[in-house]
Amino acid sequence: NTLAKLAKGSGEDTLKMNSGATAPEWVTVAPATSDFVNLTSGSAVNAASLSLDGFYTTDYHAYKLYCFGVSVDTASAENMYVRIREADADKTDGNYTSSAGYAYRASGSGSFSAAVSAWYHTTVQVTGETIDNGYTGQLEMTIFDPLSLDDKQVHFSFMNQRADGATWQRNIGGFQYDTSTASSGISLYMTSSDITIAHYALYGLKAT
Repeated sequence: NTLAKLAKGSGEDTLKMNSGATAPEWVTVAPATSDFVNLTSGSAVNAASLSLDGFYTTDYHAYKLYCFGVSVDTASAENMYVRIREADADKTDGNYTSSAGYAYRASGSGSFSAAVSAWYHTTVQVTGETIDNGYTGQLEMTIFDPLSLDDKQVHFSFMNQRADGATWQRNIGGFQYDTSTASSGISLYMTSSDITIAHYALYGLKAT
C-alpha cells in the first residue's frame, strides 16, 4: 500500500470516509436548522398592554408565546385578558367565544371550576382568578394559523398564586374569534391597570 497525504480542507469542513470506504475525504456539512424559531423577545414594565404585531408570516403555521413573571403594577387584584389584533389594532367586537377551567389548591382543599368562559364576548379572560403585584404568574399560549381567512383559535395555560397568597391555581382553556380576516398579532392586558411581564418570547413553528 502507498501512503497518500490528504490535503487540508476548507473552513468548517468535516472529515468522513468516502462512499467506497477506501479513503477519508473532506465534506461540507450544511448547518443545522431549527423548525422552532425565536421571532422576538423582551419585557414589558408597567405597560398599558403587550401588543405583538408583524411577526406572522407564511413560514409558520403555529406560534408559541411564553410570558414569565406576569403581574399587575398596583396592589389591586386584577385579571389578565387577551385579544386578537387585525391591521395592528385590537379587535374589540363581540366575536370571542371561550371555554376555560381552572384547578386550584389551598392548604385545606382543592377543586376545579369551569366558570371562566364566555359566549360571543368582547375579550377573553386568561387568568382563573385575580393576581396582584405581590405574586407573579406564567403564561403559555399557542396561536394556530393566524394568517388564515377563517376563524382564529388560540389555546392557553396560566399558572399563578392568587392575589391573597392562599391558593395556587392553573387556568387552562382556549377561544375562537370569528373572522374572515388575517390576524396581525395579539395583545395582553389587565383589567384596568398596567401590566408587567418580566420576560416574553414568541416562537414560530415552521410549516412543512
